[in-house]
Amino acid sequence: KSQDGLTIEMEEVTVTDRMPGERPVYRPSRPIQADLLHTVLELRFDWENQYVNGVARLDFKPYFYPISEVELDAKGMNIEYVAINDTTGAEELEYTYDGLKLNVQLNRTYVETDTFQLEIVYTAKPNELDVEGSEAISEAKGMYFINPTGENPYRPRQLWTQGETEASSCWFPTMDQPNEKMTQEFFVYCDTSMVSLSNGELVYSIDVGDG
Repeated sequence: KSQDGLTIEMEEVTVTDRMPGERPVYRPSRPIQADLLHTVLELRFDWENQYVNGVARLDFKPYFYPISEVELDAKGMNIEYVAINDTTGAEELEYTYDGLKLNVQLNRTYVETDTFQLEIVYTAKPNELDVEGSEAISEAKGMYFINPTGENPYRPRQLWTQGETEASSCWFPTMDQPNEKMTQEFFVYCDTSMVSLSNGELVYSIDVGDG
């Protein structure tokens, strides 16, 4: 009852966009067959074309079941070389690539106690991708070249990355989903007029002698 003694009847209303009898949408986390443990990237940049020339070394172990292939996210890249490094040495591998997914056929079946490393030489072209973002992030190209040729004197010449939520795979091959965690190591080659910034610890910075 209200303060003036009147009786107020309340009706419970459930708001839903489902049809009567329709089950709710189930959005599971992405299944993980191979566990990505560590990523090493060697990165050089083609500023004129806004390309990333990279070498990725990815350390894996089977997550639970034996595996003989690995599927990676790699959006809009040129894949030049894929090899495996394990206890027996290095071996080039066969793969298929549709412009979004890189499916690598391993040299044998690996079990839960095994570890192996995939080495991928690639060129990423994030500025040529036509990918949609979200309400919070209007684009999802992962890497952005700002004033790449230096033509605009009023804008800094810079490059930055933004990986949320699945945009890292626009500039390096990876398992690009929020439920995959790994450690990372970067070797970034940039002009001597620039500096590189990242999360984590700076191990060293040297002049390699070619500018």
